[in-house]
Amino acid sequence: MFQLIGDIHKHTLGAGKARIGNFHGFTGSTVAKAVDTLWASPFVVTSPGFLDKLAFEVTTGAVGVARLGLYHNKGRNNLYPDTLIVETGEIDVSAAAVKEASIDVKIDAGIYWFVYLAGTLAPTVRCVAAACALPLLGLSSAHANQLGISKALAYAALPAAFPSGGAYAATEFPRCTVGFTAK
Repeated sequence: MFQLIGDIHKHTLGAGKARIGNFHGFTGSTVAKAVDTLWASPFVVTSPGFLDKLAFEVTTGAVGVARLGLYHNKGRNNLYPDTLIVETGEIDVSAAAVKEASIDVKIDAGIYWFVYLAGTLAPTVRCVAAACALPLLGLSSAHANQLGISKALAYAALPAAFPSGGAYAATEFPRCTVGFTAK
């Protein structure tokens, strides 16, 4: 499971709460991800619960905005983002900080996708290092962990359905977390 307890956030979550994310371990790189590109990475929820926060970390700001979202998975035998569950709206990325957005989502056990989309300028964000990710999407022909799917898309609100034609990638993906409370 891609799970992180005591993550990048600097506050106490309270009894019965945890943060889950798209990585295993605390090591990560920092990268300015391309603008106008959807960066989708999977995570696993092992029991039903509620999500109250969606977050990522900007390590070097850039004047601009970004969006985060959560997508359903297409199906048991199709690891690809499907329909949008929730989007944060625009998040200011001009300063280095953990960027959190409040959400209110009931979630079942299953595979879901974090999606990150940067606007006019790309901030440097904390990313999942390939060595710290479980190869949920398999390995490339060069035996590198496939960390997610990228798809070119002009900056706008996240689409209701993830566009087809995304490519599996063994590059760093933005490290995202959600606040999770078990049912």
